[in-house]
Amino acid sequence: MFATALAAAGAPPPRDRVNDGKDRFPLLSGKEPALHPVVFGHLGSRLATVRDDRWKLQVLAPRDGLRTAPGQPWHDPRGPDGVTILAPSEQPQPTEYPGLRTGAGTRAMSVFDLENDPAEPQDVAADHGAIMARLKADWDQMVKDFPAGAAVPTRAAAKTAP
Repeated sequence: MFATALAAAGAPPPRDRVNDGKDRFPLLSGKEPALHPVVFGHLGSRLATVRDDRWKLQVLAPRDGLRTAPGQPWHDPRGPDGVTILAPSEQPQPTEYPGLRTGAGTRAMSVFDLENDPAEPQDVAADHGAIMARLKADWDQMVKDFPAGAAVPTRAAAKTAP
């Protein structure tokens, strides 16, 4: 990161020490192609999304705890009682979420055109079946190579594992 920050700032590297970093500014500025054709996203321990430069495939349906009925408090299932959080007086409720909440909503096998729709409210899977198939093939290959990404370990299985 140091070499990249220097390049972005237009600063020369220091001469009094070895700089073993690699300048990735050409990649970040779009002057160099991406290092990987796709990037995978996770939902807990499972592979959930596949993304290339323009397109994103949401293979698994997202778990969105922000979608609660107005006036109903959100309960975090990860907490000891589902309510306790680090700063409870400062925690906004899901109905106070400032982000974009328009469009059809995300579901399994949704495709998003990130170039024209960076907030992802519009699923365009019906219009881009070939893109969905290509990204799903990348997901299938990753799950084949790393099968653990396809399954969610249960608490019971974790307790019985050696």
